[in-house]
Amino acid sequence: MSSIKNNLGLQNSIPVKDKKASGIAKLMTEVNQHKDQKLTIEILCYWHKILLEHNSKINAGVWRAGVDPVQVVSGAYGSEEVQYEAPPSNRVPMEMEQFLNGTISLSYGDPRNLEIAEQYMSNIYKNATVW
Repeated sequence: MSSIKNNLGLQNSIPVKDKKASGIAKLMTEVNQHKDQKLTIEILCYWHKILLEHNSKINAGVWRAGVDPVQVVSGAYGSEEVQYEAPPSNRVPMEMEQFLNGTISLSYGDPRNLEIAEQYMSNIYKNATVW
């Protein structure tokens, strides 16, 4: 609760030990304050930075890179089964542009739009630590 109060300016800033809670609170405040804006790549990257600014192991605010496929795998070690493989990283920018320009031309304040966006981005991006 302190994280949200800090971001809303409802109290003098109190240090919050849980960096993840602080990032989520900051994101919630940001979304609420700008809910009538059109969702853009810049906004998505900014949200990503907000959520993960505490994590030095993640390159927050940029699309994934690399040549290895990103897969969702189930099953025990030795008998794994690939449930889903995300598009190659070199296709992510194009897929996200297409998504934002063709699928969502709505504001991001409507929770239904966010759910659609989250599902679509998860399928494109597939980075378990991010989306």
